[in-house]
Amino acid sequence: FFITMALPVAFAVVVVREFAPTAELDVPEGAGAPITLRMNDLLCVTSEEFVERGWFFGEALQEIDGEETRVKGLIKVDAVSRIEDFLMPLQQFERVKGPAARVCIFQFSDEYLKHHDLEWPFSHILHRRPLTITPGQLVEVVDESLGEWIYGFAVENADQMGYFPREFCMPVTQYIEMMECWGNDAERRTVNWYAEDRRRKQQKEVEEQQQEARAKKKSFLSFFSRKPRAPALPA
Repeated sequence: FFITMALPVAFAVVVVREFAPTAELDVPEGAGAPITLRMNDLLCVTSEEFVERGWFFGEALQEIDGEETRVKGLIKVDAVSRIEDFLMPLQQFERVKGPAARVCIFQFSDEYLKHHDLEWPFSHILHRRPLTITPGQLVEVVDESLGEWIYGFAVENADQMGYFPREFCMPVTQYIEMMECWGNDAERRTVNWYAEDRRRKQQKEVEEQQQEARAKKKSFLSFFSRKPRAPALPA
């Protein structure tokens, strides 16, 4: 008979706070190791068994030694957000601001220019300064008439306005579509992985049962094929 395995109720989460495992963590025994979390990483939760202790169990695709590797383990609950909850404020922002709504994709600042030995193209104009933005920040566009450069501000710090490269941000509408697509793909991929695992385990069970049946049959035939010896006559 088959030991049935229910497929996981998978849902995607986004990292909203970086997390690095330490030896002092209270980790459920036998539940696996915690996964290192980086801002805006996408993971898939497959179990809420340990949620009362502050952990999900799930998996992520991470690049290890140049190869995309499936990593399974514990996910810190307070470091992630369900993708639908994560996108809700972005959807509200986009409805209010329309085309002026952007999301930062790559970090940009004075330090970025120095680190990459780049010259500030507006150094001859006093009031044109770079705007510091970090991935995930909501940005409102004030002026985008300069082609590759946009003038605007980060919503959480509206008093500081400045310029940043157009390619370092993405329209909120496109960002939402991209994240929803990634989330759906992560959930679908996870369910497919577990379905494949279940298929392999069931196949292994079938092979073990067939081997056991063959062994029993061989033993049965061996028993009846032997030649019995008549008992010795009594003296």
